Amino acid sequence: MNVRIPPIKDIKKAIVLYYTKHEIDNKDIAELFGEEFSFGKLSRMRALVRLQMKEEKTPFFNANAVNTDVAYRVWGFPIEDLERRYAKLKKLKLID
Repeated sequence: MNVRIPPIKDIKKAIVLYYTKHEIDNKDIAELFGEEFSFGKLSRMRALVRLQMKEEKTPFFNANAVNTDVAYRVWGFPIEDLERRYAKLKKLKLID
C-alpha cells in the first residue's frame, strides 16, 4: 500500500504526544503532521499501522486509533531518532 507520509511539523510536540498517548487517533495524527487530512488519507495511514500491529500481535483498544509506538516506526519516525534530533537542536540553541 503506497501512502505518502508527510514530515512531522514539530519534533517537541511529536515527542510529547508519543509519551502521553498509548494510542493516537485522527485528531492526534493531524496535529502531529500539522495538516488537514481527508478521511481516506487518515484511513490509509492507519491501515499501514494496523498491518504492522497485526504482524506484531499488538492489541488495540479503540477502532479509530493506532498504537503510538508502532505508528511512529511504520511512518519512519522512531522515537529514539526524534529524541536525538531534538537534543541536537537544543544543544545548538536552535529551539527552546
